[in-house]
Formats: sequence, C-alpha cells, structure tokens
Amino acid sequence: MSQDNKEYEKLKTDKKQNEQKQSSTQAQIDDLDDKIKAMKDAYKAIDTAKEELKDIRKAIKKMPSEYDDKWKGRVSKEVYTSCKSDGELYSFYTSYIDAIDEIEDDLNLKLTEYENEKINQLMWLPAAFHVHGRWRYDCSVVC
Repeated sequence: MSQDNKEYEKLKTDKKQNEQKQSSTQAQIDDLDDKIKAMKDAYKAIDTAKEELKDIRKAIKKMPSEYDDKWKGRVSKEVYTSCKSDGELYSFYTSYIDAIDEIEDDLNLKLTEYENEKINQLMWLPAAFHVHGRWRYDCSVVC
C-alpha cells in the first residue's frame, strides 16, 4: 500500500470518527434543548399560577373594606380579621407566593445550568478537520 493510500485511509478514518463525535455531541445538545424547553414551560405554568394567587391575595386584602358595610356580626368580624394584611388567610396566600418564588429561583438556576452546559457542548463541537497531520479547529463555526 502506497503512502498516499495510507494517508487517504487515515483521513477517511479520522473523518468517520469526527462525524461520530459530532453526532454524539448533537444528540447531547438536542437532549439539553428538550430539558431547557421543559424547564421554560414549567416556569411559565408556575409563574401563571403565582400571578393568579397574587390576584386572589389582592382581592382578599380588599375584602374587609368592601364587605364591611354589608356584613354584620360575627361573620363580618371573622372576614375582616382573616383578610386584613396581617390576617391568617392573607398570610397563607403570601406564604404560598413566597414558596412559589423559591421554586422559580430553583428552576432558573437549573435552567441556567442547562444553558451553560449547552454552550460548553457548542464550544467543543467538533468542527475539526485534519490538515497536514494536525487537527485544526475552525472556531468560526461555533464561536
């Protein structure tokens, strides 16, 4: 086998390995894209629920003043006490909203982790080719 044929076979093998690496890396990127989409969808759903809870809490806070004139006796006093800003019902909604804020923070951290991992994969995506016995990385493809 001549030197040219050996070099040609080596280049074919290198190309095949590079294509396999690119395929594997692309599969990892696709998986990360799926995770990122799922995280964004979850965040959006949770944020929508949080906004609805805030609307309910706002309505609860207004309840004592809006219904004070209409309700009499013990019921009026219970509504006023539980709905005012330091009342039990208002406080429960505030704690639910605070808990959702913490969940959103955790989702954002995980989302950032996935996005950074994707960036790492893209930076090292084999955009390499063999030139004169050396690997040359064409950063313009992914940078």
